[in-house]
Amino acid sequence: MKCISWNIRGIAKEDAQNRMRKLVRNYNPDYLGILEPMIFPKDIPYGCLQSLGLSQTILHNDRGDKKPNIWILYKNNCLVPQILSMSNQHITVEVNGVFLSVVHGHTYYVRRRELWERLSATSGKPWLLMGDFNSYLCNEEKKGVRKPILAGMEDFREFLSSNCLLEVPNKGIKFTCATKDLAADGYSAR
Repeated sequence: MKCISWNIRGIAKEDAQNRMRKLVRNYNPDYLGILEPMIFPKDIPYGCLQSLGLSQTILHNDRGDKKPNIWILYKNNCLVPQILSMSNQHITVEVNGVFLSVVHGHTYYVRRRELWERLSATSGKPWLLMGDFNSYLCNEEKKGVRKPILAGMEDFREFLSSNCLLEVPNKGIKFTCATKDLAADGYSAR
């Protein structure tokens, strides 16, 4: 099962859809977690998913009147994921005896504690956890003026340890997210 997660930060524009097409064509994932699509699933152009062999059914979290911030897309020829749980910060599905959680963690570490607690109830089967945790394991994972909050890092490490989860080794560029100029209070993060 090949899975990819991407914080696209808006999928409505053609440029973002083209980047998604390239990502899917290059890596051919079976399941694709999209974070911060910033549109309702019904608003994605039909041809965008069809041209990639993706199901027209988009699994997404329910945030009431707000747009969903997490989508799960999957190939037409793959098993349909069964939703086990969801919140504003995650969707957990089961596919053929494997749990898959796509996470978009809250930016405030205290609110992420709800996520860690909810996800901890998931363990018990093989489990792939991916997404944008908005958290760090150590200071070296973030470069910029503001350092990560120690309590948030400790919470994240404790969650991973207590659930026997391992970090996948990083290949490629070290920092995958960047905003602003570093000298002007911006940051780069893994």
